[in-house]
Amino acid sequence: MTPEVAVSVATFVIVFVLLSRLGSAKRTGFEVDPEVERARRVIKTKIDEHADALAQRYLELCAQDAGGDRVPGSFAREIEAFIGNVLLHDIELEHPGLGPAVREVVTLEREHIYTLVLSRIQAT
Repeated sequence: MTPEVAVSVATFVIVFVLLSRLGSAKRTGFEVDPEVERARRVIKTKIDEHADALAQRYLELCAQDAGGDRVPGSFAREIEAFIGNVLLHDIELEHPGLGPAVREVVTLEREHIYTLVLSRIQAT
């Protein structure tokens, strides 16, 4: 065997072994933070608790808003106030230590919170 062929074969074997080890070391899934899951459940509960008041405010704002939008801009401000006053403030008071997880959810999943609020309003 010539030195060039031996080096090529040795390089191939080394690369093959390294890649096979890297492939077996990959994680098959992702871990869900239990605090974030708990925060999501508490957020859904708070939305359910305040659904009637939010629905009433939504109807009032729709009656005032002549633009015909699906969600009046002023109701978006109501949702933001709900997030600040109820989700961020009240949950931290009721569930000490859950604040960072709630902040993570309302920051990263804000659109989903809007969807939850609107779907809950439509259900009432």
